[in-house]
Amino acid sequence: MGARLHVAGAWAAPDQVRIAVALALVRTYGERVPTTREIRDRFGTSRATAYRWRVAYAAALGVYLPERGSVAQVRAQSPPRR
Repeated sequence: MGARLHVAGAWAAPDQVRIAVALALVRTYGERVPTTREIRDRFGTSRATAYRWRVAYAAALGVYLPERGSVAQVRAQSPPRR
């Protein structure tokens, strides 16, 4: 028998937990991809877990999430002077 997790007062298999989390994300955020901080605050997860959930949720919605470094580089550039 596989590992089981305690969720909402009952024991659930990992697949059931994944489905419950996915439904909670959809119910809470709709088509908006939440930040890792929002996921951490809502579900009490670690930063790494929140990041994985966010990436998986964005992929399921078909949303492209740029890499963190590329966003920082774009923001750091100043606009061209005319």
